[in-house]
Amino acid sequence: NGLRLARELGTITYRSGQEWQDRFGQNRFPGARKEADKGLEHEFEIERYLSHQGKKWVNNYDPNSMLWISKAMDGFSMELPGPDGKPCLKTGLAAAMQPALVIGVQYDVLFPVWQQKEIADTLRANGNKNVCYYELDSTFGHDSFLLQMGSIGPAVKGHLEQEPGGAKHLWEEKAQIVHDILTTIAKQTSTPDVMRSMFRSLAKGSSTVDRDDLRYALKLLLASDGLHDERIDRVFEKEFPEKAVTMEAFLGVRAEILQAALIRGEYDTYLP
Repeated sequence: NGLRLARELGTITYRSGQEWQDRFGQNRFPGARKEADKGLEHEFEIERYLSHQGKKWVNNYDPNSMLWISKAMDGFSMELPGPDGKPCLKTGLAAAMQPALVIGVQYDVLFPVWQQKEIADTLRANGNKNVCYYELDSTFGHDSFLLQMGSIGPAVKGHLEQEPGGAKHLWEEKAQIVHDILTTIAKQTSTPDVMRSMFRSLAKGSSTVDRDDLRYALKLLLASDGLHDERIDRVFEKEFPEKAVTMEAFLGVRAEILQAALIRGEYDTYLP
């Protein structure tokens, strides 16, 4: 029962009171109190939900793991001893000068927004010039990072790709390497053969290929400016309204694809 109860209590803190109110309120489930031998057990829908969450963990999760994780969380701190010897956040973050994104969720009871703001403010006070604080208004509380990727994902993506110090140049360099390899191989055979081989590689035995995967591969092969060539995008939007593309349809727009790959007024040497 200990693990079950711990999971029920934990589930409450992962979300927010506002969400529980919106989802369950004081609603009773059908038949509540009709079974006299159960007393007051599971009278409300929220009780039944929490009980289900607790029972799922029993015999599926090692209780010792929860104990050690809890201890690890309790022992973690960004603080280090300050000038007076007491724990000091400013001292602990003094060396953190890399670009930082701090995300807070208004209904998060485990990591409240005032703590996130304190981290961002302390980084700035220490002289970090690249600190962004992003606050999300979500009733999903601490679980927002799992349930609202549409809000958190773009913020993280933008942070990772910002320059200087971002990772954008890494995937651009890798894309260029793949592009150079593909173009070198393509020069050794005809374009239709290259297109057929590309399609078969992506299809993996299927009769169709996902339109976006095919477009991505073509950009690497044909686009003069890497992944940002809108000319190929226009061809795909016009010719492939459906997500699934067949080999016949793909080869049928060969001329338009080659025209879209026109570079500096002439075709690359591997194009007919």
